[in-house]
Amino acid sequence: MKKNDAYFMERAFILAAQAKDEDVLINPKVGAVYVKDGHILAEGYHRGFGQLHAEYDALKDKTISVEGATVYVTLEPCAHDDLYPACTKLLIEKNVKRVVIASLDPNPIEDGDGVAALSAAGIAVTTGVLSEKNKTLNMAYFGRF
Repeated sequence: MKKNDAYFMERAFILAAQAKDEDVLINPKVGAVYVKDGHILAEGYHRGFGQLHAEYDALKDKTISVEGATVYVTLEPCAHDDLYPACTKLLIEKNVKRVVIASLDPNPIEDGDGVAALSAAGIAVTTGVLSEKNKTLNMAYFGRF
């Protein structure tokens, strides 16, 4: 099987689906996969309310470089600081090359700011890869906005 954007996004969805509704509460289920040269370097998911976002979870125990990697994430990386620094800051700091996003975050606090921050930093962004799958997985979250 050819490993393309849909292939790696499917892996991100497998990770996101591991989160339990009772753990994420009002948050979305999100998976993230860092890929370079067709190989997965790191992967993670948002495990529960107040815990690391998927982009951070994937790197929490890793000392490897993800510079130049493509990151597949099921929901637009956040651009605002909350319990943790914004995921966009992490991706910019790690000097990733490209971010592929299933769906933009419908939360008005984001309003496309994640994509804007990544693009302003010179990171290529692709959106809409398997977005309908994300809307099904996160029906309750998308229904709130």
